[in-house]
Amino acid sequence: PGAFGQLRRERAMVRFDWRGTGESDRNRLPATIDDLVADIDAVIRVAPGPVDALYFGTVCFAGLSHAARHPSHYRSIYVVGGALRQGGNRHGLNNRPGWEKNYLEHLRGLALLTLGVNQAEAFSLAAGWQDAVPREAYAAYLAVQQDIDLTAVLPTISIPALVSASVPYDYESAALMAALLPDATLSLMPPLDAQDIPRVRRDDWDRHLGSRFGEPPSQPLAAPPPMAHALDTLS
Repeated sequence: PGAFGQLRRERAMVRFDWRGTGESDRNRLPATIDDLVADIDAVIRVAPGPVDALYFGTVCFAGLSHAARHPSHYRSIYVVGGALRQGGNRHGLNNRPGWEKNYLEHLRGLALLTLGVNQAEAFSLAAGWQDAVPREAYAAYLAVQQDIDLTAVLPTISIPALVSASVPYDYESAALMAALLPDATLSLMPPLDAQDIPRVRRDDWDRHLGSRFGEPPSQPLAAPPPMAHALDTLS
């Protein structure tokens, strides 16, 4: 389960391929945000709930739109590297016009910038992504996201939330999101090495969400990263 696998612990972890990608129907591409919300709803309704959801990067657009419409399906929400609108985080910066000229190189750059992997690992990931997410599917998702603005959506979501960022470019977006969510904790951390991401993300969830639900940490919590003093609960 990659960088977030340690969040699984004894719980079931559910992941899925969006329409038009992976093993999902390659002939169906999203046209509106409602299509993406419907995909999330179909998965969450068959999962034992309410769920603890993780929305990474631009997935927050569809995920938080779904949470606003169906709050009873959630116990908590963990947002990592999100933004209020496309272009508001590093993913938006990376997806500026021109990405389509060399799709494989674009995906390799995304892997390097978002996952902290080395050059060889980034190339391997990019090759897999290129096969799983055709260029036309990638373009369709960007087109759906370009008109989304979560500014008015977030204040309607009262679900316990953790909003985290570990890339300086994303700090402002994370702070804005946490300020708008009625029950959110903001966690800003320094850039992470790839090998540290699973442990740090797990500890972040344990410290700020798991503790609220009376869940013991999966193991003794590691010392917070140096920027731990920047953690702030916003209500």
